[in-house]
Amino acid sequence: MRRVLKDLGLSGDVVSDGVLAVSELVANAHEHACGPYEVHVRSAAGRYICEIHDRDPLLPAVTRRRRTPNRSRRRAGCSSSVDGACAS
Repeated sequence: MRRVLKDLGLSGDVVSDGVLAVSELVANAHEHACGPYEVHVRSAAGRYICEIHDRDPLLPAVTRRRRTPNRSRRRAGCSSSVDGACAS
């Protein structure tokens, strides 16, 4: 993954963030799905999209967590995009 992102001309920090994000996705697939897995990277509208595919034809059930008064939808200062970073 690191080589692919470098070949796309992305900066070092973005490459490191991308590798971390993909490793988390692969670890999640390994823990919750059937292998083997495939990693797909594509470009759409100037952004890079990474997908992890497994052999399970069924989509996982989506569960909703109960929110407590102190729980926000997203941590403050965090971005969900690969090139985002969490503020300390």
